[in-house]
Amino acid sequence: MRLVSLPRSYYGMQLAHVGVAVFIAGISVVTSYQTERDVKMNIGDTVSVGGYQFQLKNLTRVNGPNYIATRADVEVAQIGSAPFAVMQPEKRVFTATQQPTSETAIDRSVWRDLYLSLGDATEDGGWTVRVYHKPLVNWIWGGALLMAIGGAFAVTDRRYALAKKQVHETRKKSEPVTKVATTAASSAVE
Repeated sequence: MRLVSLPRSYYGMQLAHVGVAVFIAGISVVTSYQTERDVKMNIGDTVSVGGYQFQLKNLTRVNGPNYIATRADVEVAQIGSAPFAVMQPEKRVFTATQQPTSETAIDRSVWRDLYLSLGDATEDGGWTVRVYHKPLVNWIWGGALLMAIGGAFAVTDRRYALAKKQVHETRKKSEPVTKVATTAASSAVE
């Protein structure tokens, strides 16, 4: 029964503090357990990172509106399981400037993010590929969101609205007195 009678700001504070804990957990796990590998891959090659296998299945040429790209099809599976996603990173060259860029493919989940970036072609027909596994990276954003929601919830507490209303009413009552005093003082000076 006591929890029901607690002010809204209490619940906002609790939610914001849970957000801080989630944020810290996300940062701690990402910095401690993230894995990254730079490898050279040919079609059919497989690389394992963070408990996941990435197999380069195909490379295709893609014409975009202002670029030409090489797109890789990479199957992703947990080690010992069937593939659950196909990631498609690209290496783009913009036609106007001949500027190359890499478009990273991202596979997101609450528990981890997988990033795959296609680098440069090698002389033997392979490609350099960078693979990242970042566990709990989305917890960082989730923690920040919980903190913001908790803060908004706390600010909407009825007590703050009443206090603001009282301050406004106090100022409103004192304004005419101030104006009269100012007018009388300015008349005396003239």
